[in-house]
Amino acid sequence: MRQRSSLISRRLGSAVADNVLLIVAVFGPAIYLFSNDDHVAYFNFSLILGWWIYFAFLERSPLQGTLFKRLNNFQVTDLHGNRVGIIRATVRHIARILTFFTFMLGYLTITYTRRNQALHDWISGTVVVDIHPEVEDELDFDSEKPVTPTVHY
Repeated sequence: MRQRSSLISRRLGSAVADNVLLIVAVFGPAIYLFSNDDHVAYFNFSLILGWWIYFAFLERSPLQGTLFKRLNNFQVTDLHGNRVGIIRATVRHIARILTFFTFMLGYLTITYTRRNQALHDWISGTVVVDIHPEVEDELDFDSEKPVTPTVHY
């Protein structure tokens, strides 16, 4: 249970940090650019577009995760361990809204799903994997063979 609670706190921490970054990077400029009442539609569109570009494109990129997911050694994959496409990343992003509107209770599904999936992962057919090795001392940096990451489902 301790490992799962650590996983939940790291994932939730990544989500909060990513959203704080987006508030600064997207919300701030949108207020400055579209503060006039005549521009409410542009303001809303820029917020939706900014959040979608950040999450969907980074999760489908070779990074396979947002900036703070990668800092926490997470990658977003499909159920077979492959990189997700733009459609699946978009579905995941839209499903994340359900997690948000359930007051983040969608993250509690991590505790009882076999693959530690949050609600939006389950809906979109994705899984967030921890690619950090169990013990860093086990890494052999002198070896030329690639190191296989440890994947926890």
